[in-house]
This record gives sequence, structure tokens and C-alpha cells, in this order.
Amino acid sequence: MAAITDAPLDGLRGDPDAAIRQLYSHYAKALHGYVEQFCPDRASADDIVQETFIRAWRHLPQLSADDRPVGPWLFRVARNLLIDANRAALARCRQFVAGLVDAAESAHAAVKFGVWGVRPVEP
Repeated sequence: MAAITDAPLDGLRGDPDAAIRQLYSHYAKALHGYVEQFCPDRASADDIVQETFIRAWRHLPQLSADDRPVGPWLFRVARNLLIDANRAALARCRQFVAGLVDAAESAHAAVKFGVWGVRPVEP
């Protein structure tokens, strides 16, 4: 467990909550600063950091057993979450634009064929 962070972790082998609290106090500020560079607002950055530490908590047994420091792992998880959030935002944007195009095409067809009782202008 001593390798979980650069700081010494005294007696945390049996207490995962204490380990996560110590990880949070050691990495949260730097992780938040990193994530805020890529988020549109503070709330989004808070969500990414929160999810990063939730995943650390879920993987604590694996992280504790490994000799490598956890800092790079936390930043990689945050990076992956940022990429996932960006992809989801792009997909929502594409769906919205596709819906607008469909609505415009439907409105054009309705006017063209007089569905709304509007007659097209004759040239």
C-alpha cells in the first residue's frame, strides 16, 4: 500500500476510506487544475474529478497491490473521462443538428406540397 502515493501511507492497508481520503487530499487540487483546462465550466470539472476518485475507490485493491504510484493512473482516468465526455457532447450535437435538418426538410416538403394550406409561389 505504500506505493499508492508518493506520500507515506501509514496504517491504511485495512481502511479503504482513509486511503481514498489521503489520495484525495494529495491529488485533488492538481487533478482539478488539470481537468478544468478542458471543461466548459467548474461543475463539469467537479464531476470528472469526482468520477476519477470513485474509480480509484473501486480499484483500490489493485492500486494497493501495485508498486507503481497512483498519480499517473488518476490522471489517465481523468483524461479518459474527459475524452468520453467530449465524445458524448459531440454525439448530442450531431443528433441535434440532424433533427434540425429533418425538421427543415419536413417543413420545406409541407410547404412545397401544400400540406399546411400554403400554396407555393408560382414563378
